[in-house]
Amino acid sequence: SSDAHGNDEQQRRLVVGFVYTTKLEITEENAQGLLSTASLFGLPEIVSVCARYISKHLSPVNCLGILKFAQLFNLEDLVSAASKFHLQHFVSEVL
Repeated sequence: SSDAHGNDEQQRRLVVGFVYTTKLEITEENAQGLLSTASLFGLPEIVSVCARYISKHLSPVNCLGILKFAQLFNLEDLVSAASKFHLQHFVSEVL
Protein backbone atom coordinates (compact mmCIF):
# COMPACT_ATOMS: atom_id res chain seq x y z
CA SER A 1 0.00 0.00 0.00
CA SER A 2 1.05 3.61 -0.37
CA ASP A 3 1.12 4.04 3.41
CA ALA A 4 3.62 1.22 3.80
CA HIS A 5 5.78 2.70 1.03
CA GLY A 6 5.54 6.14 2.65
CA ASN A 7 6.61 4.71 5.99
CA ASP A 8 9.55 2.92 4.36
CA GLU A 9 10.62 6.17 2.71
CA GLN A 10 10.33 8.05 5.99
CA GLN A 11 12.44 5.39 7.76
CA ARG A 12 15.13 5.73 5.08
CA ARG A 13 15.12 9.51 5.43
CA LEU A 14 15.48 9.27 9.20
CA VAL A 15 18.35 6.79 8.92
CA VAL A 16 20.16 8.86 6.27
CA GLY A 17 19.59 11.97 8.39
CA PHE A 18 21.18 10.20 11.34
CA VAL A 19 24.27 9.40 9.28
CA TYR A 20 24.75 13.14 8.64
CA THR A 21 23.54 14.63 11.93
CA THR A 22 23.88 11.78 14.50
CA LYS A 23 20.37 12.72 15.66
CA LEU A 24 17.44 10.35 15.47
CA GLU A 25 13.92 10.63 16.83
CA ILE A 26 12.72 7.19 17.90
CA THR A 27 9.07 6.71 18.76
CA GLU A 28 6.89 3.71 19.49
CA GLU A 29 5.47 4.12 15.99
CA ASN A 30 8.80 4.10 14.13
CA ALA A 31 11.21 2.05 16.29
CA GLN A 32 10.69 -1.30 14.56
CA GLY A 33 10.81 0.25 11.09
CA LEU A 34 13.97 2.17 11.92
CA LEU A 35 15.59 -0.96 13.30
CA SER A 36 14.66 -2.90 10.18
CA THR A 37 15.95 -0.16 7.87
CA ALA A 38 19.16 0.25 9.88
CA SER A 39 19.72 -3.49 9.73
CA LEU A 40 19.23 -3.44 5.96
CA PHE A 41 21.80 -0.65 5.62
CA GLY A 42 24.26 -2.28 8.04
CA LEU A 43 24.09 0.37 10.77
CA PRO A 44 24.50 -1.55 14.04
CA GLU A 45 24.51 1.62 16.18
CA ILE A 46 20.96 2.46 15.15
CA VAL A 47 19.89 -1.18 15.48
CA SER A 48 21.21 -1.22 19.04
CA VAL A 49 19.60 2.07 20.05
CA CYS A 50 16.25 1.04 18.57
CA ALA A 51 16.41 -2.37 20.26
CA ARG A 52 17.04 -0.71 23.63
CA TYR A 53 14.15 1.69 23.02
CA ILE A 54 11.82 -1.17 22.11
CA SER A 55 12.94 -3.12 25.18
CA LYS A 56 11.99 -0.18 27.42
CA HIS A 57 8.54 0.01 25.83
CA LEU A 58 7.44 -3.61 26.18
CA SER A 59 3.84 -4.14 27.20
CA PRO A 60 1.48 -7.11 27.62
CA VAL A 61 -0.04 -6.15 24.28
CA ASN A 62 3.19 -6.05 22.25
CA CYS A 63 5.62 -8.44 23.96
CA LEU A 64 4.92 -11.51 21.80
CA GLY A 65 5.09 -9.52 18.58
CA ILE A 66 8.33 -7.93 19.77
CA LEU A 67 9.68 -11.37 20.66
CA LYS A 68 9.04 -12.62 17.10
CA PHE A 69 10.48 -9.40 15.64
CA ALA A 70 13.62 -9.71 17.79
CA GLN A 71 14.06 -13.35 16.76
CA LEU A 72 13.77 -12.35 13.10
CA PHE A 73 16.65 -9.90 13.52
CA ASN A 74 18.63 -12.17 15.87
CA LEU A 75 18.63 -9.56 18.67
CA GLU A 76 19.52 -11.70 21.66
CA ASP A 77 19.09 -9.01 24.31
CA LEU A 78 15.68 -8.02 23.00
CA VAL A 79 14.61 -11.67 22.68
CA SER A 80 15.62 -12.17 26.30
CA ALA A 81 13.84 -9.01 27.51
CA ALA A 82 10.62 -9.82 25.63
CA SER A 83 10.68 -13.44 26.84
CA LYS A 84 11.19 -12.39 30.46
CA PHE A 85 8.49 -9.74 30.18
CA HIS A 86 6.06 -12.27 28.73
CA LEU A 87 6.82 -14.86 31.40
CA GLN A 88 6.44 -12.32 34.22
CA HIS A 89 3.16 -11.06 32.82
CA PHE A 90 1.84 -14.56 32.15
CA VAL A 91 2.70 -15.69 35.68
CA SER A 92 0.98 -12.64 37.18
CA GLU A 93 -2.13 -13.35 35.06
CA VAL A 94 -2.23 -16.98 36.18
CA LEU A 95 -1.69 -16.18 39.85
